[in-house]
Amino acid sequence: MDTLNIKLSNRHYQYLQQRAMNENDALNDVLAEIIETDIAWQQTLKTDPVALLIGQIDDTLDTHRIDDMIYGI
Repeated sequence: MDTLNIKLSNRHYQYLQQRAMNENDALNDVLAEIIETDIAWQQTLKTDPVALLIGQIDDTLDTHRIDDMIYGI
């Protein structure tokens, strides 16, 4: 196993801390789970027949602005 030191924004650090607390898990385990989930998703895309047929779609939708888009808020 390797050791890695990273710099995180306060927002990202707080997110990881909260998630670790909610899952009753260590911060490094939460981060490893996030990475493993991404690896699994990338592997799924490599073998997904629909993804192979149409390719990857780059979605530029900012989900933080969805209320503005739908409700005009």
